[in-house]
Amino acid sequence: MTVHTTETPEITTTECRACGAQVSGLNGRYACGVCGWVNAWSEGHSALPTAAQDPDYPGPATGTGTD
Repeated sequence: MTVHTTETPEITTTECRACGAQVSGLNGRYACGVCGWVNAWSEGHSALPTAAQDPDYPGPATGTGTD
């Protein structure tokens, strides 16, 4: 499955809310390498892709997991 998108991710930068370090991320989603703080996924600047849009998505489950 090939995913085509017209939106290019934007590199954004902010100050870590926990320790004050400068952190960069994609589209307003951040993870601090100094203290481990991460912002909520919902704070990003764009919608996240669905699972089906992920190139590694295996597709719908075929079994019940009790095999």
